[in-house]
Amino acid sequence: MKKLWIAALSALLLLPSLVPAPAQAQKKLSPDELRKLPGYVDFGDIWEYSDGEEEVEIDLTQPLLGVVGSFVRSEDPDLADLILDLHLVRVNQFSFEEKDRDRVRKLVDNTARKLRSQSWDNIVKVREGGERVNVFVQFDGEQTDAEDTYLTGLTILVLEEDAAAFINVVGRFRLQDIARVGAQFDIPYAQDFDQFNARAKRGSESDREEDQ
Repeated sequence: MKKLWIAALSALLLLPSLVPAPAQAQKKLSPDELRKLPGYVDFGDIWEYSDGEEEVEIDLTQPLLGVVGSFVRSEDPDLADLILDLHLVRVNQFSFEEKDRDRVRKLVDNTARKLRSQSWDNIVKVREGGERVNVFVQFDGEQTDAEDTYLTGLTILVLEEDAAAFINVVGRFRLQDIARVGAQFDIPYAQDFDQFNARAKRGSESDREEDQ
């Protein structure tokens, strides 16, 4: 199983005692308000598939995200501003038993199918043996900058031999910011911008070919 986010989470839990939440952070939204945002994805009760051996659950909303932004502001003001525009960073990862592999694969595939039906763009699609990697983005319907492409959501679904990950980032950020968000929160398949861009281009071309 790949490196989890335990160390990052432990550090984040200490931040409220170190840095005050900034006044310019997004307001705290209720769970119902979060669910109504266009980039939000409800994964359902995915924990029923976990074998309890290895689990990671990170669920960061404002104002804690604002605290993270304050923490990195002195080193990277642009990244701090980016984090302040986020509403949610959610990472759920768990290991599962071999007998549940088909059920987990079906869960990943059904979730991917649901996102496509809801007009999410599946810009990265990797299948190797029984493993899956799907990267989805939700484009902002109100683009204001011709040079930048803005998103309202990012979703990553990963199925490995004995583990799965369900990741959802909600907010307003640029396509080229995905790598920076991924690096800050240690999100797999989102940290290397050049690699991500290449996969995104191949994924878009593949989708166009399938549509023809």
